Amino acid sequence: MPLQRSDNTYIGVDVSVPIYAGGSNRAAVREANSQSLIAENELRGVQLEIGETVRSAYLQVQASEKIIGAAQKLVESTELSATAMQRGFELGAVTSVDVLNAIRDQFGAQRDLQQVRYEHVKFLLLLKREAGLLTADDLIEVSTWLEPSTGR
Repeated sequence: MPLQRSDNTYIGVDVSVPIYAGGSNRAAVREANSQSLIAENELRGVQLEIGETVRSAYLQVQASEKIIGAAQKLVESTELSATAMQRGFELGAVTSVDVLNAIRDQFGAQRDLQQVRYEHVKFLLLLKREAGLLTADDLIEVSTWLEPSTGR
């Protein structure tokens, strides 16, 4: 018996082309457009919020600069008052309690000035952070301000 050889090869391609997808393509496009609008609105909201935060921080920096000026004048005034009270005590015009009250007021004014300066630094760092300008060098500079000075 003769041997029969047979080689069979089959190749198939399955193609599916929807003629009508029931509007799902249009719905997907509308959904993508809606998602895009939502994302744009969220972005705009964040931009407005950041703008408001930067504006607020800027105004706080400006206000704290003015408050520092006023606090410095108060320190000068209380120093003069304490000096005058001490001179008045030497002359017998005021009591030691008056002198101590004046000195207490002087130290209170100095404390308040330092507190206002600290707040100013906080507002300045906040402004730089919110504006995207805060660097490591800024933090290093601030840390040098906070180190105790030997000359005082």
